[in-house]
Amino acid sequence: MWASSRPNILSGRTTRAGASDILIGALRSGSDLSGLRTEALFDDPYAIVGRPAHPLVLRGRGATLADLAQQEWVAQRPGTPIRAAFDSLVENQTVPPRTSIETSSLVLTRAIILQSDRLSMLSRRQIAIEEREGLLTCVPIAEDVRERMGTRTIGMTMRETWLPSRLQSIFLERLRRAAAS
Repeated sequence: MWASSRPNILSGRTTRAGASDILIGALRSGSDLSGLRTEALFDDPYAIVGRPAHPLVLRGRGATLADLAQQEWVAQRPGTPIRAAFDSLVENQTVPPRTSIETSSLVLTRAIILQSDRLSMLSRRQIAIEEREGLLTCVPIAEDVRERMGTRTIGMTMRETWLPSRLQSIFLERLRRAAAS
């Protein structure tokens, strides 16, 4: 999460080395947050994303879990919030989806789904520009799929002991106001 994280051999505690005071992005959970505090700013809903000419988009009705399982996928790397949401969406399916490509690169994910019939689970904000330009779109999904999709929480992660300067405090307050609106 920071420049580096490693266990201290003598104390067994994780020490963090790096120059970042604050990380803004998808909030994570788990034991790796020891010594850190998080603050949620807003929720960003997930979507199934493909190119506008994808067969599931063109047919015009909501894709079911069975429809989605028949597709090729670009999945995010294990350990990320979006991958956990994807795995949760498809768990207990008799035929799991084919995740032929795993990457942590949003740029690569976009490029692959732009040039193929592969799908990916992303958030609407991650494809806002491509969606506005008509390059990518959200695949229509059935209501039961929508109920299982979830959202990712965007927020701030900082060291528990961090004390922001006056200027940093102003920045944080403006960030909180912008996220609230």
